[in-house]
Amino acid sequence: MKSAFFDKLNSRIVMGEYRSAKLIIVVEGIIDGEVFGKIRIPGGPVDIETIESLIKDTIGRKESRVETKERRRVGSAKNLVFEVTQRLNENGFNAIGIQDEDLVSVTRFIRGHKFESSSRQTIFTTFPSTDMENILYPVLSGLDKLGGLNIEKGMPNCKSLAMSRIGLKIYEKKERNKLRRYNGKEAKNIPRLKMLFPKWEPKDRNKSKISQIKFVENTGNLESIIRLIDSQEVFSDSDLLTSYVECCKLALQKTEQSELEWFNFVRGHDLEWFIRFHNEIGKKRLREILLSGINFDILSDHQLFQSVEEWRKNNHLPRLFVSSNTEEE
Repeated sequence: MKSAFFDKLNSRIVMGEYRSAKLIIVVEGIIDGEVFGKIRIPGGPVDIETIESLIKDTIGRKESRVETKERRRVGSAKNLVFEVTQRLNENGFNAIGIQDEDLVSVTRFIRGHKFESSSRQTIFTTFPSTDMENILYPVLSGLDKLGGLNIEKGMPNCKSLAMSRIGLKIYEKKERNKLRRYNGKEAKNIPRLKMLFPKWEPKDRNKSKISQIKFVENTGNLESIIRLIDSQEVFSDSDLLTSYVECCKLALQKTEQSELEWFNFVRGHDLEWFIRFHNEIGKKRLREILLSGINFDILSDHQLFQSVEEWRKNNHLPRLFVSSNTEEE
């Protein structure tokens, strides 16, 4: 499937869908592409390539579920941003990639290193935010441009889930040798955090609503999340369960002692889930609210956009984004 993905990319190159005169910005998700698409100069020097759109083109436009076996076989969108950016540059185009910072920087910070971006060369990340959503929400909330949406109500849940995710990253590295001895693939004794979220069943909306309410009640603090994880019965070694719990508590302790803001470590998709739940709003409408409130000027102070602008100026490229700033360069 990954081969088919790059065949699709190569066909776009051959068919002239990319223009050498333009900078190609390669992004991970749909919302990332929509953000850059909205702030770029219309008809200007920028084209956007979205990995998730390219994946959907590869496995079929009618494929609406992205968590299928075929989707997983393609690989992570984050890694594909790097590979596609590299492939485009090798073919004579001018391309940069935008990756989610995810938990890379905060995990390094908790393990004793500096809190700094993992950006490199022509690959930029959303640092110090974990992802594009967590760039948008704090900025728009501070400017009162979220249409009255309450984004605070589910924040304890998001923070607790973040500790379980950060703890998992630290645990997997700390116990990697022991995990490999179990089955060589590190599949056992690893919490399935994605499986904690309730699945919506259209044929039984009442049952779905009840499961959502229980999920909200059971993820309000780290202890209750750990109980949920323990109930998955994925740990065949009690010492590994203890180790995982210790890693989560370390993440909580270090985060509370630091000056990190919530958007440095909370996962955007977690936050979006709780916003939708507490505000009773659909994904489409929520995305419309987010996108309607943005422009380059309110995003330009974020490190991601400052880094891209610095790179642009160093490479003597024209303006990429619509801005009210007419300062001479």
